[in-house]
Amino acid sequence: MVEHPAPGEVVWRDDAGVTCRRRWNRRRRTRTRTRLPHDTTRAIFVLDAPGPMDDTALKAAGDQLMEALTD
Repeated sequence: MVEHPAPGEVVWRDDAGVTCRRRWNRRRRTRTRTRLPHDTTRAIFVLDAPGPMDDTALKAAGDQLMEALTD
């Protein structure tokens, strides 16, 4: 099935094409060209607070992510 993003919709892409959209970087397969391998030493995570989550809760979630990644 071929889908096309709506005008103005955010997509992630590289030279091979669109890697994901709408659901951002949800991983369902173990082999994908955007997956972070175990030896990754640098990455950027974008965290957003939709709905009732406030900045304090978002920061706590980011702190938990950082702690899990550095363990």
